[in-house]
Amino acid sequence: MDKNPFYGVMLICPINRTPFEVLAEWEYKDGVWYGNGESFPDEICKKKEDKK
Repeated sequence: MDKNPFYGVMLICPINRTPFEVLAEWEYKDGVWYGNGESFPDEICKKKEDKK
């Protein structure tokens, strides 16, 4: 099984208000993040850009 390319990506959603990490079992399909038994549309979830 391929490693999830989004593994370790930090998402920021208004629902949570805090960044959370995409885990290995998460999927990204058709603009929606699926994981933890929930789905988060891209419009409300933004990838947290690493500031380095």
